[in-house]
Order: sequence, then structure tokens, then C-alpha cells
Amino acid sequence: MGNNEQLAKIKEGSTGWHEWGKLNPSEKIDLSGADLTGAKLTTAKLTTAKLSAAKLSSATLSGANLTRAILTS
Repeated sequence: MGNNEQLAKIKEGSTGWHEWGKLNPSEKIDLSGADLTGAKLTTAKLTTAKLSAAKLSSATLSGANLTRAILTS
């Protein structure tokens, strides 16, 4: 399972996620196994994020940066 602090922040939406990212620039993002169904992740920076087994059904990902994100196990 992924990082609970990161999961809580990303569920707050893009604004909270961007603020968290600025305060934790070197933190590795682990949202593996997270239920992000319907999450609004517009413009979220998810570069190199672990998203394996994450539920992204109906999530809004337009403008999100998924460069080198891990989407498979």
C-alpha cells in the first residue's frame, strides 16, 4: 500500500498536492494500491510516482505530469 500522508494530500485536490510537493520536493511518491476513483488530478505532478494497482477509474488526469510514472506492478 502507498504512503498515507501522500494519499490524504492528493485527495485534497491539485492545490493541496502542489503545496505538499513544494514542501517535499525530494519525497518519492507512492500511491500504489490507492483508491483514486473520481479524483480530480488536473495538473498534478506525478513524475516517477508509483501508481501500480491504483484505482484511477473516472479520475481527471488532464494536464497531469505522469512522466516515468509506474502504472504496472
